[in-house]
Amino acid sequence: MSVLQPSHRLHFPLTFSASSSSSSPGSSRGLFSHMEVVHSNHSEEVRGEPRAKAHFLQSHQRRATTLSTDSLRDVGGKPSGSSAGGSGKKGKKESEGGSVSGRTTTCFDDGKTLDCSQPTFRFAQQWEDLDFDGDGLWTAEEADIDPANLQCRLADSGLTSEAVFKAACEGILHFREEEAWDKYLLVTASGHAPDRETDDGKQEKLLAAKIPESIRERKAIPRPWFDFWRGMVSLCSAIDLNRCGELVSSGIFDGALAIPGKRSGLAGLDTALDLCQHILRRNGWCDQSLPVTFVMYRAQTLDKCGDASFLPGGEYVNPNQPTDVMATVSVTYSTLGTYEMAGTLRFRVFLLLILVIWFVNLLGEISMIINLIDFVCNFPVSSDDPFNTKKMLHSISDHGTWAMRRASSKLNKIVKKHKPKQEEKEGEAGAAAASQPSPGRPSPFWRSPLTARATPRDGEGGILISSVSGPHKITTWVMIVIRTLLVIYMAGVGSIFILTTYSYPDLLMNAVALAFVFELPGFLYNLVVDKHDKEVLASISPLEFPSSLPKRSKTVRLFTSGYFLGLVVFPLICITLVDWDRRWNIEPSHEALECLCLQRGSRCVATPFYDKAWWDAHWKSMNWLFQPAR
Repeated sequence: MSVLQPSHRLHFPLTFSASSSSSSPGSSRGLFSHMEVVHSNHSEEVRGEPRAKAHFLQSHQRRATTLSTDSLRDVGGKPSGSSAGGSGKKGKKESEGGSVSGRTTTCFDDGKTLDCSQPTFRFAQQWEDLDFDGDGLWTAEEADIDPANLQCRLADSGLTSEAVFKAACEGILHFREEEAWDKYLLVTASGHAPDRETDDGKQEKLLAAKIPESIRERKAIPRPWFDFWRGMVSLCSAIDLNRCGELVSSGIFDGALAIPGKRSGLAGLDTALDLCQHILRRNGWCDQSLPVTFVMYRAQTLDKCGDASFLPGGEYVNPNQPTDVMATVSVTYSTLGTYEMAGTLRFRVFLLLILVIWFVNLLGEISMIINLIDFVCNFPVSSDDPFNTKKMLHSISDHGTWAMRRASSKLNKIVKKHKPKQEEKEGEAGAAAASQPSPGRPSPFWRSPLTARATPRDGEGGILISSVSGPHKITTWVMIVIRTLLVIYMAGVGSIFILTTYSYPDLLMNAVALAFVFELPGFLYNLVVDKHDKEVLASISPLEFPSSLPKRSKTVRLFTSGYFLGLVVFPLICITLVDWDRRWNIEPSHEALECLCLQRGSRCVATPFYDKAWWDAHWKSMNWLFQPAR
């Protein structure tokens, strides 16, 4: 799993962006900036002007849109939704083909609100901008022109107004064609519903809500039908049909169940559950009726939320019919549960203890490096040559001279064969001089006799070292640099590694694995070094030398002691890190996952659309679908 940086962008388990939803990524901002200015200059005028003037302004905006889309073609791209899709699903899919790649993140945070809803939902809440002339109809012309510049303002959704318009028409017609209309809304194929017994025992005939021809011909969508489609789209953000029982028990279908005379077709809680599952199931209404970006959103959401787990949710009683009772389950998800657990006080205390142990381990390594630096700076250095460096250089020089003489002798012999006879004598004399035998091949430097020295020892028989050589000192400095870089790297990476582990067993095992890194040299020493060499090293007396470290007073000794560092300083540092991780990683990630998976949270845009009050008002506004014939 991917962290949430201070910039509010989630990297490991959730993609999270702090960019405003009104900005467009990459070069699209520049390509559509002129069009946005044109639309913003005329938007207020069109709403209040007569329809003739609105047509004139829309024609002017159409030319601006054409310029922008032409510039998009010039850079090698295809304007999203500009292809002419034919009627039916094939044309619909073709028109959406160029608009899939824009959805690169799952959640958007503008500082005030958090939007993790599916892409079409964002367009469904923009009726005032979609119906730009305010006549109560969202027309295909308005979708094509996009006067409010929604394609730029909602560029992160990866959709165009034209693609959403076609999806809305297809969604309304698809709900009718798959017989869901007959099952849930009581409208038959002939256009009328059968007689139905009302609550007072009377028989009445329902007036069928026939789909307007403007929707069938994909020309315009009236506001009431758009609201009907928007309710379905809002429900699609729930993604998982396993949540249907929980949604029913939250009361979002109570308004439909309360319609007088049972004219909605939702005769009880089971019917409401069936309707919810029909909308959210795989290859259901959402998958079949929304743009292809919804399928991508569903896959991303299920991947981010993790596996579903179920708990008993109790029983829910239909408020309009006390005898109608349904048992429900509560659904949660593994990734969401992980972040909920990571935010608990018990886990943070455990994390704090692991961090303290890790920093104490780092303190031991830092102390060893400081002592090693003090040793290199102050221990005497001798002029001895333990690696025989000078002898090695002299031996290389002697071998080079001998090799050059041999090569010269062989070259003269070759030249002699090709010279005239009159020059043979001169050649023989020169060759004889050049081929004089060398003093002999010099022996290698490692075969040179060594001067025997007595090993100095102390009074107890231990080996006494009074100085080190220059190469030894250089080697020690290289080792100090490597160990210092390793400590700095492990301090940063190891701390992040521990802070981003949200499981008790994994946290403990990761801490042990990090500590093993510093114990690895000891394991290698025990495994590789010969027993005799270990005995020799063990017999070396402690090295004594004047230290450069300042003498410490009682106060300094107290504040630099391991007790003070381990019991005061490191716990304070670890408390700060744990609190920082909670504020900038765990809580934002949990808030985003809660909004994405369960549509909950004070800043979540989708939360009001899963509230019982909103759905009661929505079902009340849908009464026109079920009015009795007069």
